[in-house]
Parts: sequence; structure tokens; C-alpha cells
Amino acid sequence: METLSFHNTPHSPPTLELVINTHSLSLCSQLRWPAMLTFAVGTVPLPSRRTFSLPGTICQAAGWGQTGVTDPLSNTLREVNLRLMDDEVCNHFLFYDHGLQMCVGDPRMAGSAFKGDSGGPLLCAGVAQGIVSYTNQNAQPTVIFTQIFSYMPWIKKVLKGQVATEAWPA
Repeated sequence: METLSFHNTPHSPPTLELVINTHSLSLCSQLRWPAMLTFAVGTVPLPSRRTFSLPGTICQAAGWGQTGVTDPLSNTLREVNLRLMDDEVCNHFLFYDHGLQMCVGDPRMAGSAFKGDSGGPLLCAGVAQGIVSYTNQNAQPTVIFTQIFSYMPWIKKVLKGQVATEAWPA
């Protein structure tokens, strides 16, 4: 079972926890304290049918993860441009589910999300489209992202208080 989350670290407030292999999603809809929105801290829109991104789109992933197999976690938030790929490129991942996940990162290009980036965002045209899930063990593309759009009906219900955060997304 793979557990992924936005972490409560000096770098970011707690926001989202996701357990991939059981497809359960936990959404923290209340913070312990109000977020202070500044030039460096803001919000991003969630995806809709109108903002859904297609293969070939260049998106940005960010995180404090390793930049190589033997590298330490980064002390600096890093960002990388990654291309959305066709599902067939990621069929070698045993648990890849094209209905709930996204195949991201051109294997012919440099740059990738890696260990320590799990739970981090994928933004396409400024819209949150994915959450870093898992990757190759060699720090090279491709990367599997959880597709936020697939969970939007459930996210909306949680935010309206209509379902418990522990409930399976329906």
C-alpha cells in the first residue's frame, strides 16, 4: 500500500492524504489555523471538464524530493516541466490505472519527480491536475500522478460536508 500526502512540514501546511492501492482518499477540509495568503502562498483552482489536460500538455510539478538516486532531499522547493503522456507509455507500471491516474514525463527528456516528492502538485495551465504518486526507482521519467479530476465529485461532497473524509469516493 502506498501512502501519499501533502506533509505538515516547514514548507507546507497539511492538506491532503491519499492511499493509492486501495483507492481511498482522505481530504483535510479544515486547517488547524487559517492560511495566510501572501505572494508566496496562494490557492490553485481544481480541475473541471473545461480545464482537463490532454497528453502532450506541458505541466509543472514541484517538491522537495531527491533529484537523483543518491542525492539527499532538497532544502529548496524545486519545479520541473513535465509532459503529459499517453497511457500506453506507463503500462509497464503494475498498478497503473488510466481511469484514476496520469502518466507524466517524457522518457526521452531529463527531469522528473522522485522520492520525497510524493503528494506534491502537478499544475497544468495553473490548475491542479495531479498529485505525485510513484515513479521509477532510477529517478527518470515517467511518473504516475493521481488524477484529481477523477475524484472531483467526491471532493465536492466532502467540502460540502455531505460525506465523511474516510468514505470511498463514489
